[in-house]
Amino acid sequence: MNDRQSPTQRRPLLTVLTLVTAGAGHAGCGGTGGAWLWWLTDPQQKVEAEYQLGKGRLVILIDDEKGWLRDPAVRPLLTKALSKHLAEHNVNRRVVSHDQVMQLRQRDPKFDRRGAREIGQRLKADLVLHLNVRTFTLHDQTVEMAYKGRFVVAVKVLDVQATKAEDVRLWPWHRGGRDIEVTTDLHTSEESGHDEKLTRRLCEEMAEKIAQLFYDHTAPKPL
Repeated sequence: MNDRQSPTQRRPLLTVLTLVTAGAGHAGCGGTGGAWLWWLTDPQQKVEAEYQLGKGRLVILIDDEKGWLRDPAVRPLLTKALSKHLAEHNVNRRVVSHDQVMQLRQRDPKFDRRGAREIGQRLKADLVLHLNVRTFTLHDQTVEMAYKGRFVVAVKVLDVQATKAEDVRLWPWHRGGRDIEVTTDLHTSEESGHDEKLTRRLCEEMAEKIAQLFYDHTAPKPL
């Protein structure tokens, strides 16, 4: 087979480069052409961790004050996926299992009234990764038989061992937490079990986005 490309095969790439070069010449280094050249040269960018999570014993606590999580599978799916991401990127390998959290919930009738720090103490943890669910939906509200997944949580890191109330919240500085959102495009499906598959997808994507707050990674550059 001849590996050399014909002029016709090379034309799309040459056209793109010609347009980019022409745009750069017309607009200058700071213009649109320069921006496209910057993006095409390397479409990925380095994103630094927003916070260095400690290596101590960690509890992932998922609060659902508004009752968004009608499916009991969400908590274990998100906890396990997030634990996996944190371990794979050497962020923290000492995450308390979801089963241990559930055992405490079942033993303690006051569990839902206790604060996140107190629950962390009862589980002998050093840190709490607190996730407060803002939204969890699978279906579009205006189109029948249509799916549009949306999952939003507010993330906080708490110090279980802090001796002063003002020192409990380690990150972020504002009380509401760091909002993380995962969405899917509007789509239809008659596939059996699609709710379950979409739930799993939202949890996997949410786990990755939360974990990336705590380690350096690469992401696509904005266009």
